Amino acid sequence: MNPIRLKGLVAGLLILWLLASACSREDDVVTLQALIKKGSALAEKHDIPGLLGLTSGDFTASPGGHDRQGVKGILGLAFRHYGPLRVLYPRPGIDLGPSKQRASGTVYFMIVKKELSYPGLEALYSNPRAWLAEAGENADLYRLKLEFKKTSGKWIVVSARLDPFRGLGFEPD
Repeated sequence: MNPIRLKGLVAGLLILWLLASACSREDDVVTLQALIKKGSALAEKHDIPGLLGLTSGDFTASPGGHDRQGVKGILGLAFRHYGPLRVLYPRPGIDLGPSKQRASGTVYFMIVKKELSYPGLEALYSNPRAWLAEAGENADLYRLKLEFKKTSGKWIVVSARLDPFRGLGFEPD
């Protein structure tokens, strides 16, 4: 084969591989964002077994280094405290690891009574900074840092860290 054609073929295959890899990464980001959305919906239903079903057997939650059983008790207390609730959040940030088998995510959110309304927050979904500024005027905010792993083609949560925002303001990561 002509060396120029061979180089063109190799370049073409490399471009196709890069495009396929980018699509695969984008698909994983969409999948992880959908997993977070599912977790939010399960929390709104107070579905503790469903929430724990999104986690690995060795899942840990911080602060406190709680295992799944410990998280089950904490969620039960929180759901009784809030009663009917909604979880509001802007688009989660997702960072895929180089192996494509691990990822991390950051979700800024607030928990509100189900009957409360916050007009304008939905329009800010794609702008987390603006969402945080607007939501911070209305409620206590939290940051949830999640670590994921892909097992048998399925993403699961292996750890979570929940941090409340404190003080007069905050700077997101």
